This record gives sequence, structure tokens and C-alpha cells, in this order.
Amino acid sequence: MALRDKAAEIYGVKAKQVFIYCNGRSAMLAYLSSLKGVLIPKDGGDDLKIGVISFTCSSAVSPVLWSGNKPCYIETDLDTLSVDLSDLEVKLVKLDLVIVQHSFGIPANMAGIKMLCETHGVRIIEDCAHAFGDTSIGKAGDAMISSFGIEKVLNTKIGGFLIVNDMEQVAKVDGWNEGNLENFGLVRSLKWFLMPYLWVIVRQLRGLGKYAVKLGFSLGLLSDGYESIEHDLKKPNWYPSGLPKMFERKILKSINGLENIRSHRSKLVDLYSSSLGSSMYPDAISDNEQLSLIKFPVILDSKVHREIAIAALREAGCYVTDWYNHPLYPSKTNLEEFGYELGECPVAQDLADRVLNLPTAMFVQEADAKKYCDILNSIVVE
Repeated sequence: MALRDKAAEIYGVKAKQVFIYCNGRSAMLAYLSSLKGVLIPKDGGDDLKIGVISFTCSSAVSPVLWSGNKPCYIETDLDTLSVDLSDLEVKLVKLDLVIVQHSFGIPANMAGIKMLCETHGVRIIEDCAHAFGDTSIGKAGDAMISSFGIEKVLNTKIGGFLIVNDMEQVAKVDGWNEGNLENFGLVRSLKWFLMPYLWVIVRQLRGLGKYAVKLGFSLGLLSDGYESIEHDLKKPNWYPSGLPKMFERKILKSINGLENIRSHRSKLVDLYSSSLGSSMYPDAISDNEQLSLIKFPVILDSKVHREIAIAALREAGCYVTDWYNHPLYPSKTNLEEFGYELGECPVAQDLADRVLNLPTAMFVQEADAKKYCDILNSIVVE
């Protein structure tokens, strides 16, 4: 079975609605580019005004600009870590399309978002990159994208797909792909094939890991998912591209374990949420049963508490990360190039100072998770 067919089977759509790419950026770029001449800007200009969440990766915004459009940053809702409805309602009058991110796998308030967007004739793309396999989302918009990777649901480092729910747009995407996809390349294929295994080894090295990471980056054997030029909004010459068959086979094999992966993550989410105070994480985690999150977001009282917690957790061997400790993650992102002004979304910026993420990956055992919770609870009490 081809990956296109498998994705169609999982999400209950026709195979022709699914398009496979090397990553989520390529999927988003292809879809936005296919809208040229189809979706006419409200203001009569040349570029679409596209709403994007202010608490995200720069990779979620770069395709908007690469496709010749303009991002409009929307404030973050603290309950879902997705689009804030009040700010969205204010800005919808000038928007043509909204990208809704299901942050960490927490479902956004799609009912409220869709009602507002329909009122203003605004299209929706659901960004499900953190929630592959959750079929309760991804169907409310005109399209959805998802992706795989070392920090995503499936540990494959590479791969992404687009599902187009608007059947008229399917042919437009097909036509755009025919003349615009780049060649991924053999050398790049070999490097990216080995990368997930190297990351697993590096993470087991504990204190020596940081030196191994530096060496891996210098040799081009490791990557944080970005090419350095992307931080300044420059597009790598191999974007967008399709996915080599060797990776399709790897992803298909990984999908066989999808239910076990999601179940494991869900158990850890339950453990974290029952062991930590409810004020330490978004309300939507408690409101949704059996959530399978790629990371468990913890929101502390201050940046100082966050830094103390990260240091203590890492000392205990926890693979703790700092998504998103910057308005557009990572901190190397050139905000001016991305059209973001500091102070534009103060809630998101305050959140970026106070958030850390606990791991839910397969290598995390329940005893480890309990230890991490004890550390955080002790810091909060102090």
C-alpha cells in the first residue's frame, strides 16, 4: 500500500485528495501556491492575508511568505494554545484564510473558529502536524496538513502530507505539483535516512550528548529540522519536493505501531495531568479525554522558574524542550523578516517565557514521568 492510500484510509478520504511531500512546509507551500487565481484577496491586492497563530514554529509561517502572501499574527488562547477567538474575530474582517494549529496535539476550538470564519467568508487550513492519527480533527477546514519527524508522532524525521477537502481544489494542487516539485536528491536521502537513528544514540549519551550534537551538526549528519538560511526566511532550493520511496516505506512501517505510540503518549498525558496542579497546564488537556500529545506543555509562574525547572529536569536525565520559547520558534528566527513586531501578541510572548515541555516519547517510562512531576511540584512549592 502506498503512503497516499494509507493516509486516505486513516482519515476516511479518497486517495486523490491526499498529496505526499518531504515535509509539512512543502505541503503548506504547495496548497497556498495552488490558491493563486482561485482565492481572490478581499482587499483587491496581490497577496492573501493569512491568519497564523503567534505561538508556533517559523516553519508554519515561512510557506505563507514564500507563496507571496502576508501573515497576520493572531493572539494565543491560553486554554488550547491555539487561536484566540476574540482576537480572531477582530482580525477576520481583513483575512482571506486562517491556519489553525492544534498545538502539541491539543484540539483547537474548531466549532467556534469555523463559525466565525464562515460568517466572514474566510477559508481554514488545519495544521495537524502535532496530531497525526487523531481523526477527530482535520475535517473542519478546506484542507489539512500533517507531518512526521523526530519530534512528531512518528519518529521518522521526514515526510508530510496535505489533504484537500475541497474537491475543486484537488485538481489545482495536482496541476501545481506537476511543474513545481524539486528533486530531493540521493545524498540528502541517505543523510536523512540515518538521522533519526543518530538522534536516538545522541540522546542516550546524557552529559556527552551536547558535544555529540555539535559534532553531528558540523558534519551535516544532524539537523534540528531547519536549514540555517530558513531563519532569515530564505527558501532551500529543494523545497518543495516530494518524498522518496525509501521514506514512504519507512513511514508505512512506523504507522503499524501508531496505536501503541498514541496509547503510550496518552497514558503519560494522564499521569502528568493527574500529578501536576491543574494551573500548570492548559485547561483543554483536562477537558479532552485520552489526549495523545507529542509533548506535555507546562506553564510556570515566571521565566526564572522555567529556567530553574529546565536545569533540574535535565540534571535528572529528562529530555525537556522549550517549544516555544520565542514568538516564532526557534530563537534564531529573524522576526523582522517574518513580519512580526515585538509586542504584537503579548499573551503569546509572555507564554513563551514561561513554558516548557515534558516528553511523551516511547523511551519515557512511567517512573521517569513521576520523577519529573515531583521535581516540578517541588519547584512550584518553593
